[in-house]
Amino acid sequence: MTKTKPQLTEVTTTEESPSFKRQRMKEVRTIVARAVKQNKRVDQIGFTGSDIVRSQIALQDLLSKSQERHKKATERLASTNQWGLAIADVIENAADKMIRDQERIGTLNKLLHCEREEHMKTASLTEEKLREIEGLKLALKGIMNE
Repeated sequence: MTKTKPQLTEVTTTEESPSFKRQRMKEVRTIVARAVKQNKRVDQIGFTGSDIVRSQIALQDLLSKSQERHKKATERLASTNQWGLAIADVIENAADKMIRDQERIGTLNKLLHCEREEHMKTASLTEEKLREIEGLKLALKGIMNE
């Protein structure tokens, strides 16, 4: 048994002007893009001759553009993720610092309260001693005047 070779489509070259080639390529790109967008098979559109090659080029260009957009979106997501991690780290450090600062403020507040109480005790003792001194001065004057 021999294998049968599949029949290949032959592309026939035609003499086309450069402006026609450009215009036709634009048209084929539009047709292919519309077909891909509508989820239709491009091979069943019915291109003939050099339009088959143009449709393949248009499909390849669409694929390349799609891959490029996907790559850019992936890079943006990775970048955004890293920014998010960095911001989360900054927020966590700030929250830790704020908690430490609040604890320090609480400690300082307690110390200040203790200092105020000590000051009030010292002030009342000073007033009491000053009254005693005034009383002694009056008593001394009374003794000296006698």
